[in-house]
Amino acid sequence: MRLPQVGGGRIAAALLAIAAFFGIAAMFRPEPVSDFLYYWMIADAPALYHKGGVVGELFGPVKGAAIAPYWGAALLNACFAVAAIFAVVPATNAAGSRARLVSVLGALVVVLAILAAAPAAALVATDLMAFSTFVVGMSLLVRAAPIAQRWPAAVGTVLILAVSASLRPIYAPVMLISAVALGLMRYALVGATAGRSRWNPGCTRRDWVSCW
Repeated sequence: MRLPQVGGGRIAAALLAIAAFFGIAAMFRPEPVSDFLYYWMIADAPALYHKGGVVGELFGPVKGAAIAPYWGAALLNACFAVAAIFAVVPATNAAGSRARLVSVLGALVVVLAILAAAPAAALVATDLMAFSTFVVGMSLLVRAAPIAQRWPAAVGTVLILAVSASLRPIYAPVMLISAVALGLMRYALVGATAGRSRWNPGCTRRDWVSCW
């Protein structure tokens, strides 16, 4: 089966997310209240006790630059969302590749999830940023070859997931379970028989990333 080229989908999805995030900020201009107000307060007072992870460090420069909280939130969320979109949306398609079809469908789910969360993009919170960072880490984990052969990618995955957990500590257990599950799924997809990929018998485990 020949799949349509979707390389331009990265740019289109990224622009759509940016437009949605800033459109929400411009339309509603939500001022921080409740927990969001507390997060905004600690942006320039890091000594205050809080359980919001690195939210203060992220919004500190925004508040220091006298940027409105909703514009700052939209900007930060847009940057993280674009990184997630570029991590999961394929640059090109391989004709007849079932793996690529799965990749495209998975990317579509992620993009739709990001767009569905657009109403929260102007809030002083880290949920969207944690999700986006988690997507980047999971994408790197799935695309990396076995850890013993691709240890830099494995280290990068751990660091990115650690950042995601720091952005929203309460999600850490879910991230850990998902990382283990996806790691096992990736190993199964590559295939344990004769070191060949089940989707592409011409690709060995060692060069699986280049064949992807």
